[in-house]
Amino acid sequence: MPDGTMVEAAELPFYKNRPKVLGFLQKIIDRKLEHSMALASGPAFCPGYNFTSRGGTDPVTRAAAKCQIKLDAKLEDLDWPATLRPACKCSIIVKNMTVLKPDVLTRGSRYTNVKLLIKNGDTDVQKREGILEYQQNELVKQDFTLFNAGRNRICGGKLEFKVGELGKFSGTCLGGNKIIDGGVSISCPTGIFCKRHMVGNMKMSDGILIGFTSGLTQTQMREKYLDLPEKFMLEAPAEPEKEENLE
Repeated sequence: MPDGTMVEAAELPFYKNRPKVLGFLQKIIDRKLEHSMALASGPAFCPGYNFTSRGGTDPVTRAAAKCQIKLDAKLEDLDWPATLRPACKCSIIVKNMTVLKPDVLTRGSRYTNVKLLIKNGDTDVQKREGILEYQQNELVKQDFTLFNAGRNRICGGKLEFKVGELGKFSGTCLGGNKIIDGGVSISCPTGIFCKRHMVGNMKMSDGILIGFTSGLTQTQMREKYLDLPEKFMLEAPAEPEKEENLE
């Protein structure tokens, strides 16, 4: 850590939630490249991209540049809110095994942009931008928080992805109202004939409905899921996409 404290990488949420990145770090140690490595990552409320470089000429510059190239591509692909894009800049988190930004490693969260549809009773559906914070690209029960584009919390609790059936939410939304129904699915696993994306909905104890997608524009969401936020058709759920941003 910056204060000289030693810490096991496997105990830090960032590495704990990214076993392949942790494995790459172990290879750096095995090859005695601890003094020629760098990890770059984007900040909170940006797509969860990171890049580790090792050896060669200037791994710091290389890691930051390659991280930013991929991060910019993700911002475009995910149709990230324009107001949040300027803050999405990669920076060096670890240099030569010294942690420069411990908050990133201790947080360990991932973020994805979501298009929101919110309906309260007989009122018109409201279209909003949002950010989903979660922990792992794995089929495990994990914490989640849903924010609006202003980074204000809308919902929070537990999220569980499943294969072949709907994953489930539990928790509270919008002033403490309990999530009483809803689900989430990863659709179009191959991305060959359609765009891989996430779709889900939640029903609150006060009747408010929230529908959302990640990886689609508002227009694509409305064309594909006409019944959101009330319901959506389950189609070909799949494991969340694995990431291995290594050199």
